[in-house]
Amino acid sequence: NVFKKDSNLTSDSYIFSFMLLSFLAQAALTCLSMSNSIYAHPGRTDYWIYGRYTDTVLLPLLAIGFLVIWNIRTFIISASVIILSTLFLPVFSKYYKTLVYYSIQSTPAFWPKFILDSGGFYWWLLLGLLSLIVVFLIVKYFGRRYAALLLFIPVSIFSILANQKDHKMVYVNHSHPPVFFDLISKNLFDTNCISYDDKSRKGLPLFKRERFELYSYYFFKENYRRMDPDEWLSQCDGFYLTFNPTVFLGNPQAHILAKESKSGLYLISKKPFSSLLDKKDIKSNKYIQVDYDDAECFIRGCFKMSASELKEHSQVGLINNGYLSTNNKAGYLFYGPYRKMLAGRYVIKLELSIKKADQAVLDIVSHSGTKKYLTYKLANHTTEGKNVLYIPFVLDDDVQNLEIRLRVSRQSNISIKSYSIDINR
Repeated sequence: NVFKKDSNLTSDSYIFSFMLLSFLAQAALTCLSMSNSIYAHPGRTDYWIYGRYTDTVLLPLLAIGFLVIWNIRTFIISASVIILSTLFLPVFSKYYKTLVYYSIQSTPAFWPKFILDSGGFYWWLLLGLLSLIVVFLIVKYFGRRYAALLLFIPVSIFSILANQKDHKMVYVNHSHPPVFFDLISKNLFDTNCISYDDKSRKGLPLFKRERFELYSYYFFKENYRRMDPDEWLSQCDGFYLTFNPTVFLGNPQAHILAKESKSGLYLISKKPFSSLLDKKDIKSNKYIQVDYDDAECFIRGCFKMSASELKEHSQVGLINNGYLSTNNKAGYLFYGPYRKMLAGRYVIKLELSIKKADQAVLDIVSHSGTKKYLTYKLANHTTEGKNVLYIPFVLDDDVQNLEIRLRVSRQSNISIKSYSIDINR
């Protein structure tokens, strides 16, 4: 009736038209604006309901408004428009499989997601639609115009709890005092500055790029400065933060002290780690101390796995007297651990006890086994009893998910104490 000439307009007609057009306008403007965003992705269908700091209020109010004034005709029209526009989402989304992607910060009132966590985008919309139908029927046939509150109250509770959990995660990952804060702050008594290598974060993910700003917040009273490595060596006596410690390898003036476990940020100092105060955090796995005698190997990604650590990545292994042993089943005695390693020449050292190595094959792979760097049949290179193997291999490119695997048969009788990967010098 709103668009008919000389029609008798009611306040309900105005309200209904405004809410329906507002909903469609919000969806349209969101899609248009976010399509040009630097974070835009063709599979981000949560942009369709993107509200960020507004939908916590707007979407529940729209729902209440619809329910208070709806009749059968307006319900069918509104539902048809919304459902049809939703069905067009795959047409505008290049990657159909990413329809389940969403951001809690961007859609804090999208409560069906908080109830059916793994349901999928269309299931979430269906749940929301069914809840609106239930409240609509209450309003229509029982005359309870404020029955929408029955939906609004639990929706608010679900949304608040989900956002509290999400914001706690944001705080821990993006605002929590940085890993090296205590170590640096306890050792500032004879330093003239703290520096960071701004160029080393170029092209890194947001979590890593923002580390330097996080440190600047906590060290706002200190002389916190941006410097390149040469400037720091000549002008600063304090600590240096960088994602590229390789420039300091072999330099007697610089000590590569430690690495943040999660971000990979390195802490450099002109003093050795042993001379620093308050090193207790190293036991909490917040950061990893670098072995200065072999800092290059550490930076390249060298690592060691004990039997107990290998058990966490085993299909058929049992721990026995400090060894991971086969159990008469076929499968991987160990696999993983999906480590990052730089390109180069390496050697893997394995400490084994072998009674029977039939059909046992060691391989080194990446990309879920699609790329192989080494295939090694143990039966051709081992004898019965204890064996220590040194096997060289080459990584042609940097690897993000290196995997060491030992596949055994039912007849294999093998135990492994540990293995380690080092540079093949």
